[in-house]
Amino acid sequence: MLNLNHCYGRPAAERRRNIPSNEHIMRAAVKTEHPHIVHVDGLCGGEPVIDGLRVAVRHVVTLHQQGEAIVDIAEALGITEAQVFHALSYFFDHRDEIMELIARDEQADARFAEP
Repeated sequence: MLNLNHCYGRPAAERRRNIPSNEHIMRAAVKTEHPHIVHVDGLCGGEPVIDGLRVAVRHVVTLHQQGEAIVDIAEALGITEAQVFHALSYFFDHRDEIMELIARDEQADARFAEP
């Protein structure tokens, strides 16, 4: 199951409350060698994300590994097919990094699934 909690940083109920505009902080995106993929300190724990969104590369990769088609991944995550391709390209160049993030996510899911 795809866990998006890590990227949103706060529980859903807290995210839904009205936040005064002065609480928003603009953070600089650090570009990678892959178009559309950036690192933003404080967003998704600094892991690689689609530029301007809270969609982590690991989310794209997880859906791809589950056999989802590129067009379906794009639709499910609200991104373009080009962004899917660049996320997968980043993954193929940084496989160990992304697999570690996926493994940590799966471990967290397993801990919460235990009775």
